[in-house]
Amino acid sequence: MVKITETFVDGIIILAISGHLLNSSDGQALTELIRGAVKINTQKIILDLTGLERINSIGLGIIIYCHTEMNNNDGWLKLAGLQENIRDALRFTKMESIFDIYETVPAAVKSFQN
Repeated sequence: MVKITETFVDGIIILAISGHLLNSSDGQALTELIRGAVKINTQKIILDLTGLERINSIGLGIIIYCHTEMNNNDGWLKLAGLQENIRDALRFTKMESIFDIYETVPAAVKSFQN
């Protein structure tokens, strides 16, 4: 099960994801938040994955969908706070190079300000 907490910092939406992102029902709330952000022309989103404990190919697909949705609407999606197993999953599937990845949320926020 996944839990998502939404906060705003300097015009950036930060979605803190915790728990497990393992199936489409887990990802439904995330995709709905991304679609909602696109509708209001939000261009900057950070996925804070500090609390994400497990992910599989379905979860990776959901994150790819979110990334694509933002890119297709002139937005940016950045990842922050990946635990080693989540980073390994991205590396193993050769998806690590697709994303802008930051060690911390403040580092990702700062990258939007430069």
